[in-house]
Amino acid sequence: MELNKIVYFYHGLGNQMFQYAFYKSLELKKKNVFGDLNYYKKNSIHNGFELEKIFNISIRRIETNNDFFNFSIKRNMFQRIIRKALTKSHIILHVEKWGEKDVKKIINKKFIKYYYGWWQNEKYFKEIEGIIRKDFKFTDVLSQKNCEIKTKIEKSNSISIHIRRGDYIENVGLGRLAPLYYYKNAISYISKEVKNPVFFIFSNDIEWCKKNINIEFITYYIDWNNGEESYRDMQLMSLCKHNIIPNSSFSWWGAWLNSNPDKIVIAPEKWFNTDYIKWDYSNIVPDSWIKLKNY
Repeated sequence: MELNKIVYFYHGLGNQMFQYAFYKSLELKKKNVFGDLNYYKKNSIHNGFELEKIFNISIRRIETNNDFFNFSIKRNMFQRIIRKALTKSHIILHVEKWGEKDVKKIINKKFIKYYYGWWQNEKYFKEIEGIIRKDFKFTDVLSQKNCEIKTKIEKSNSISIHIRRGDYIENVGLGRLAPLYYYKNAISYISKEVKNPVFFIFSNDIEWCKKNINIEFITYYIDWNNGEESYRDMQLMSLCKHNIIPNSSFSWWGAWLNSNPDKIVIAPEKWFNTDYIKWDYSNIVPDSWIKLKNY
């Protein structure tokens, strides 16, 4: 009898989308695939589990008592704890190794029952790209402000810039901010490639952006999509012709969902701009995107 496959979901929307894409790849290979959403019972990070609220998708859920997944402890200690706990329950665990090259092997492996990871690599779901794009289709219900911005985006050579501050300033574990010179170099690069560019800046610190990001072209600032409407920023980013992103899974998806066949996407060369994180993260940024120095 084939084992059930269980994918652990955790953290904010961008991570949930990667986990769902991995979950969906498993589901197409194996029939009995479930999502463990226990994390959201005890963690109120961001807006909780958002996928089913935002997109027309559903997760086959399985109830577990797994409450020991915590990145506040060191990764090697973390693995020992969860492996010991799951072994007692006769569960075969796979903890994602950052930079895993043979992604097909992970998806096709027969005896793994429980998957824990971020799965931030499009190679996990490249074969089902059409399905993922369909599943991550946004609704068209937008506020008046967002409708106005959407029109401006669609009628111009629009370029989104996501500048994430806030939690990225305080939490080194998130990989630190993309520095100011990264954004200036990215703006300079794309301005030479795109005729009559119009920039749309998305940020949780617009005042900082206005003081520090000086753009000689038409620029619009978007900072009103908050709380449960935060995902609208990702939706608007995905409508832009081109994208400049920081080391953020949220804007990664905004750029990836951009359907412009000639899009230019600029991303940081070093995804985790800190020595605190030493994993191989080279596969996060797709090969077709432009990488600029950020360290």
